[in-house]
Amino acid sequence: GITFMNNIGLTTQVPNIYEIMTNKESTRVRKVKIENQELVLRKARVKITKDNYITLQFLEFINSTCIEFLFNNKEKISKYYFNNVDKNQIIKYMTEYPSKTIKNLYLFSNQSTSP
Repeated sequence: GITFMNNIGLTTQVPNIYEIMTNKESTRVRKVKIENQELVLRKARVKITKDNYITLQFLEFINSTCIEFLFNNKEKISKYYFNNVDKNQIIKYMTEYPSKTIKNLYLFSNQSTSP
């Protein structure tokens, strides 16, 4: 979400509501409030580990982003993708994501060049 986009320099906005993807959540999406902070908990599509969290975070970003935004921010997203994302893990986990995600990733990858 917004936190990821802020971390890679696509926005200066900070989220009002934090979204957390977790292995511990049993429902697909659940809103909780801790003190005055609202959180959205999401069930992970695949088990999150210290070895795959960057790839899964990137796939979730691609899943929630329209292709126009990807193309308009191609340089920063490409730099992050080529420097941080494990391409073998993309292949491993792509069947766990909707076809829109794979389509956006394919279109974006074919328009991007290594920095």
